[in-house]
Amino acid sequence: MGDGSAPGQSPSPSPTASATGTTTPGDSNADYTSCAKRYGELVLQMRVSGVEPSATQLDRWTADAETAAELARDNDVAGARAKICGTAKEVEAVVGG
Repeated sequence: MGDGSAPGQSPSPSPTASATGTTTPGDSNADYTSCAKRYGELVLQMRVSGVEPSATQLDRWTADAETAAELARDNDVAGARAKICGTAKEVEAVVGG
């Protein structure tokens, strides 16, 4: 494949890629992407470990992630970062990760 991924696997996303394009380390987009990646990892960890948050929490976290993605698409990276980083911290507290 040439990208370091095994056959049948997608390559891992770049830690500095954002919803608005490629960034350089230290850019605010990288911070947004790091939080978005962490949120995704926590959701996976939650499912694998059997942690079951309330339906209210799941609904709020899903809405927050969607809002963050919309903000990033609208080039409000600071707003997107604040939203997804806060949500990731909240999920992390429940998952214990």
